[in-house]
Amino acid sequence: MKPDSTSYENILEVENWGSQLSTFYKIMSPVQITLESCTGLGETDQYSIQMFSPNGCWLHENSMDALFRALSSRPLHRHDYFELMLVLEGEVIQQIEEKEYPYRAGTCCLVNRSILHNERFIGPAKLCFLGLSVDFVRSLTESASLQLFEAERHLPENPVLQFMLANLGQDLRKEYQDLFPTPENTDSVQTLATLIARMTHILHEPSAAATYYLKGALCELFDFLSSGFYVTPVHLSSSPESLLFLRISRLLEDTDGRLPRSELARLLNYNVHTIAHVGLYVTFIVYPSNTELVNAIGDAKTFNQIGFVKLRMLVILFFNRRKNFFYCLMILRFVGEPSFQVF
Repeated sequence: MKPDSTSYENILEVENWGSQLSTFYKIMSPVQITLESCTGLGETDQYSIQMFSPNGCWLHENSMDALFRALSSRPLHRHDYFELMLVLEGEVIQQIEEKEYPYRAGTCCLVNRSILHNERFIGPAKLCFLGLSVDFVRSLTESASLQLFEAERHLPENPVLQFMLANLGQDLRKEYQDLFPTPENTDSVQTLATLIARMTHILHEPSAAATYYLKGALCELFDFLSSGFYVTPVHLSSSPESLLFLRISRLLEDTDGRLPRSELARLLNYNVHTIAHVGLYVTFIVYPSNTELVNAIGDAKTFNQIGFVKLRMLVILFFNRRKNFFYCLMILRFVGEPSFQVF
């Protein structure tokens, strides 16, 4: 069944629409799910947006019209709620403040409250936006210790929930979470789509136990994200290239460096030419790591763990074109801001 004609204003309230600095979205229900899709960017392509919430549901479906153009050209905006973006089909550009990050089908991005951001279609795509209010996030874990099963009692330790729980107050981190599927997670799109379909059905046709079913499905989603994805907090000062290199290093670490370039391109959704452009096809790349970067993008080890003080580490990944795997050489340097270039 399609959503009814309830106004979206019962779900989200927009303040200062069109403002370059202060467009602000307020969530009017504890939780809401928005499905947004387009078949392309041409005049005859179709655009659809569906919103589901306990306050009602709303549908807009048409060819490329004023609403699509308005949303596509809107300036950066902020929320008073957490927003988890899941890419179910195609690819989209997520702009976070002044930087742009590509997200393909099967990847996700958790945007912290009050961070300026915007999404932009670049072709056919289907997206899901899961909005969670502060009070609703708090309610997911407040009775965890009373749950019947051990796995449920560990719910507050989930890294996705931990990120949101750490940002319930006014002192918000200038971070977002990047969620990228592991090599073993080959059905991320199907699993995400199944969980979202279950939640939208609960919201559209609520039963007597709908709240419990909805919270259960959400907890299942968070568990899937924490077990089948690399969950990485990314500081706003980090560049898109740093995020790409981090994804590469995670993939290489989990495969012991034995990852053909073609498979790396498939997992990252970059073609070989693009990977060559960022430095993987040439002799080597340089990936910087220091204590600040550890905190910002979640590197595997800190200097305290390896027993060094006031040292910085550069990881140089050498690519052997004949054997199709990487060698990793760690070089320790004294504190300073070394100047180097990524070839």
